[in-house]
Amino acid sequence: MVPADPAAFGLADRPPDAPAYEPPPLKTELQVTTQLEDVRVATQRVAASAQRLLSICTTDMEPPVYDQSYFMEVAKRLILGNPFGRIRVLVRDQGRMNSVTNRFVSMARRLSHSIDIRAQPDSMGRRPVSYCFSDAGSMIFRARADRWDGVTAQRNSPHMQRLLDEFESGWREAEAHMRLHSGYR
Repeated sequence: MVPADPAAFGLADRPPDAPAYEPPPLKTELQVTTQLEDVRVATQRVAASAQRLLSICTTDMEPPVYDQSYFMEVAKRLILGNPFGRIRVLVRDQGRMNSVTNRFVSMARRLSHSIDIRAQPDSMGRRPVSYCFSDAGSMIFRARADRWDGVTAQRNSPHMQRLLDEFESGWREAEAHMRLHSGYR
C-alpha cells in the first residue's frame, strides 16, 4: 500500500503549482450613446485613435458631429501629422452638404489628397445609418442617423468587420461610378 502522506514523498516542502498562464482578454469597451454630446465625444475618441485611416459613412456630413472644432483638430492632426493619413467619407445625400458652411467639407476640398468624399452607391441601400471607424479598431455606430442613440466599441471585430466590408464595397463601387461618369478609365 502507498502512503497518502505527501511528506513521505518529499513533496511537503514544494510550493503549490502556479495556475496556468492565461493571456489577458482583449479589452472590449462597449458604450451606449443617447445624446449629441455622447456622440461627439465618442466620435472624437474614434478619430483620435486612427493611426493612418478614418472611415466615415454618413447621411449628410452631420454638422453637429463633424463640423465641430474638436473633430476638425483631430482630423487635421491625422492628415497633416502623418504623410499616409487619410479620411474617407461616403455620403448618402450630397445635396445637403454645403462646402460654404461646413468646415470639414471645405477642408476636404483643400486637402483632397488626404480627404476623399464620395457619394454612397445605391447598392448600399438607403438605410439611414451613420458610422465612423478607425484603423485602430474603434468605432461608433448609429442605426438611425437622425437620432443620437448608438453604440461605440473597441475591437468589436464581428460587427466592425461587417461594416468594414460594407464600406469597402461601397467605396470601390463609388470609385467605379466616378470614373465612369468622368470619362477616366
